[in-house]
Amino acid sequence: MAFALDPYTAGAAQVDYTITFSYRKEVDVLVFEDGALQTQGANNDYTFFNATTIRFTTAHAGGELITIQRSTSQSTRLVNYTAGALAEADLDNDSLHAFRMAQESIDIANIKLGLTVGQDVWDAESKRITLVSDGTGDQDVVTKAQLDAAALVQLGGGPLGIANGGTGSDTAAAARTALGLGTSAVIDTGTSGTKIPLLDGANTWSGAQIFNGLLTLGTSIAMVDNIVSRAILIDYAEIQNSIGATGGGTQDIDIELGNVVSATVDTSANTFTFSNPSVSGRGCSFTLILTNGGSQTVTWPATVDWSGGNAPTLTTSGRDVLTFVTLDAGTIWYGFISSLDAK
Repeated sequence: MAFALDPYTAGAAQVDYTITFSYRKEVDVLVFEDGALQTQGANNDYTFFNATTIRFTTAHAGGELITIQRSTSQSTRLVNYTAGALAEADLDNDSLHAFRMAQESIDIANIKLGLTVGQDVWDAESKRITLVSDGTGDQDVVTKAQLDAAALVQLGGGPLGIANGGTGSDTAAAARTALGLGTSAVIDTGTSGTKIPLLDGANTWSGAQIFNGLLTLGTSIAMVDNIVSRAILIDYAEIQNSIGATGGGTQDIDIELGNVVSATVDTSANTFTFSNPSVSGRGCSFTLILTNGGSQTVTWPATVDWSGGNAPTLTTSGRDVLTFVTLDAGTIWYGFISSLDAK
């Protein structure tokens, strides 16, 4: 138990710290932050908010080690006896001076490095020991700086060699070359196929890859207009292109934005255009869910061929579902009704 020593770990934005011990004057109270002595004063590090509270000028970020301790003067006596009558206050002050110095000595002794009881060994209580001189004798403790310097000498003063468990290199590219990985960061698989890229960056695979286990993708995959063959799909969805109100005029339906399109005809006559279908020789289709299509004049692209050669009559107040298919990159779109006035 400390008699005149209050240690704290600062909280975020904390400024006030309690003094739990008695003291004679403010000058007898010392305040430390992370081991550094702080200065009292309104324009300095801290002030006495009241007799039992230290207030820091700047709030702490959190985690700083704050120590408040009493330090009674060991060089200046409070009482100097002379011939004559003794006052009770003088005796009390003299005794209190010695009593407080004894308490402070005990506090200091308790936080100093000491021998473990019953064992002839020093116990640092899992704390760092700092400001240590370099060891010179065979049984001296060495500092971290000495150990680092000795390690560099032992290892030739440069990067740790491959024989010692290192790469012999001081850059990532040089390390890959030294370890036989090459600058493209590839590694021998030891099975069929010679090498595959390391998967810690962008890679290009030019050959076929076979994954016999579950492949989980945590992001989107761009197929760049390439084929996915023999796939079995479950729990899948299509991207919806939600156009909303067309507002009259020309409204483009961009296939790259989604193969399920929703739109509402309003305001005035509307002309639809279709863009970015798949290349010729590949089937491309999209579904249009159109609300209130018959409320205004709707004009379809001239490339749309309808059943019987006539565009359907759309629902004035309701929802129609139309499907469009092309095999030649939009030279001809085959349009048909999937549902009129769907309810």
